[in-house]
Amino acid sequence: MDLTGYDSVDEARAAALSFARFVGTPQLVVTRYRPDRSAATTAHVLTPAQLDAARLNDAGSGWQHEVIFEATAGTNVEQWLRGMVRGGPPPQPGWAYANHLQMLLDLGRRWIAAPLPDGIERNDAPCYVAAWVLCGQRSDLTYVEGITMPDMVHHAWAVDGDGRVIDTTLDHPEDRAYWGLAFPDIQEVSRAITEVGSFGLIPNDFRRGDVLLRHGRLRRVGERPGPPTTIP
Repeated sequence: MDLTGYDSVDEARAAALSFARFVGTPQLVVTRYRPDRSAATTAHVLTPAQLDAARLNDAGSGWQHEVIFEATAGTNVEQWLRGMVRGGPPPQPGWAYANHLQMLLDLGRRWIAAPLPDGIERNDAPCYVAAWVLCGQRSDLTYVEGITMPDMVHHAWAVDGDGRVIDTTLDHPEDRAYWGLAFPDIQEVSRAITEVGSFGLIPNDFRRGDVLLRHGRLRRVGERPGPPTTIP
């Protein structure tokens, strides 16, 4: 990895995690700055050896380096979330969260990775659709949206009463890690989907006026439950 800077610390953290996952070598997110702030602070992703070389190269120049996040191949979802939100902006006045990663870290939890149970088939539909349909058909399952690793992508799945993941769209779910927010009322989920005309509660939160960021829940303040929604 070279010494190319990133536009933001968040971008550098994401890059560090990606490189650590693929090459196995720890990747450090490092800020390079002058104590008097006479020059712009930059963010870099470096290996430990590259950091040593950078510090040696900058010795006596006034530049300093601070490690603010370390990513390794074993970084788990919670560590990734904490690293991504650390030092982030505060919520807007009156809002519960500044971004959905903060919300997931605060309200979400780790779910138990498990192989697809017998009797439940894989589904080639998008994850949001597949999880919604399955939870609509099975009252004993709960719809969840969140993050899965090692991809570190936003995803949707179902969980049973013991917190075990039922993921019908990804291969080998038992080998993955899952962190997400449960939405136990599938009818409420359906109404939110219908309102915006698209699946994915968190990705489409902006279409509903950022209700999740504002309140940490799907229903707006003072909003009453709507009529039942048919699920195929």
